[in-house]
Amino acid sequence: MFAANVHLGDMVRVIPFLLVALAAASAGAPLLRAADYSEFVTGDLSGNPALPTQWSLTPGGNTLVASSSATDQDLLRFDVPTGYVLSSIVVQFHESLSRVFTGIQSGTTWTAGVGFEIDPTNMLGWVDFPFNPEHSHQETDILAAIGEAPGSIGFAPPLASGSYTMLFQAPSSAVPFALQFNVTAVGGGLSADFNRDGVVNGADLATWRQAFGAGPGADANQDGRTDGADFVIWQRQSGQSGSISAVAEPASGMLAILGLGAAAWRRGRLARRRSAIAGICADLAQRVHASEQQG
Repeated sequence: MFAANVHLGDMVRVIPFLLVALAAASAGAPLLRAADYSEFVTGDLSGNPALPTQWSLTPGGNTLVASSSATDQDLLRFDVPTGYVLSSIVVQFHESLSRVFTGIQSGTTWTAGVGFEIDPTNMLGWVDFPFNPEHSHQETDILAAIGEAPGSIGFAPPLASGSYTMLFQAPSSAVPFALQFNVTAVGGGLSADFNRDGVVNGADLATWRQAFGAGPGADANQDGRTDGADFVIWQRQSGQSGSISAVAEPASGMLAILGLGAAAWRRGRLARRRSAIAGICADLAQRVHASEQQG
């Protein structure tokens, strides 16, 4: 399964992605939601600046999983729907000591150059992420830093609805990474406020627990179901609101969610898919528990 030297932080980091896959498997759905894009599942992003891969974002979290290198420049066009804004781009993981360069342009093509021929004056902004690969960078929002880049046009988040194009490249061998593009309604409230009381807290987590796997009762990302992706949104928004109910340890909270996930897959029919994902989750749970006991 996993190497013996995997750290607790690394294990907790990947659990939300497994939860999304587990919920999808329980529902008999594809492992990726419609608005998620993975080069390892969907196919490589385009290397053509005139014809970037098109990706239509939907309200909530949209996850991009990709890998870039010095010889593999990736061009991505993303569309923010009318009535919504792109409020953040959050680093979910990054598996290298080499940083990844990314820039954003308005429009459906990339005209700022690639490799060493990049012209920042044609870009809304750019950044090398993560800011410090040697330190923790999970859940780091890079959108504001992109807009503050020297030599570029500049912007202040959020980005309005419309079409944008991004370039990803790294100065080394392949660097895998995942970014979450968070889309929110213009002037809208918190999507994880499931009971609509104006605050995201433990009551909303209780609503999510009750609705998990049973329908859209706590559907923060509006994908038609209540699953691990909605928990990730609740977790993020609770931290911002400052009204988190008792979720004492990230690892302990994740173990509770894994228990819910295990119950969901037992009720499903896709045995092989469920078994594979549940096996990974069980292995992670045992390792997290062992780490907590040692701590």
